[in-house]
Amino acid sequence: MPSSFSHAVAGIAIGSPLFSVKVPRRYWIFAALCATIPDLDYLWSYRGLPPEHWLAHRGLTHSLIFAAFLAGLVALAVLSREGASPSRRSLWAGLALATATHGLLDSLSTYGAGVAFFLPLTARRYFSPWRPISAGPGPHDHGVLAGLLETIGNELLWIWVPALLLLAVTSRRRWARRA
Repeated sequence: MPSSFSHAVAGIAIGSPLFSVKVPRRYWIFAALCATIPDLDYLWSYRGLPPEHWLAHRGLTHSLIFAAFLAGLVALAVLSREGASPSRRSLWAGLALATATHGLLDSLSTYGAGVAFFLPLTARRYFSPWRPISAGPGPHDHGVLAGLLETIGNELLWIWVPALLLLAVTSRRRWARRA
């Protein structure tokens, strides 16, 4: 299961190619927040909900409809009036992508019951056929430190490196356009 930090980095990176003009700083903060918010469902998943329940972990808050809805709320409430910034539609698209990356990354992990991408239309849960992000061994397998290092290494390789490369390429293109 990717950490909140990795979700935030991926959420920031995924929307960066959408913008050719300067984006308000608040957008990047809210992109990171939108990418981490779906895991709030983890808080109420301990109430004995079966894994297939729509409120269980990786349920409704990991769906594409939730991503679109949350992005709309944030774009309207927080990023509504900017001068020369991108359009509200572009900001919404970036925030929706940031939120949706959460479910995508979770579907690439070896942990959990799958992701309910299409709730409330169907409760079916999905995993990617390729799952390179391991949850790491449990504390009794090789120790807590070994499990933590394996998990961090996995996230660095499969999330941070691609996200930082995407940010570097899009930033370089933006700077080249300005020059």
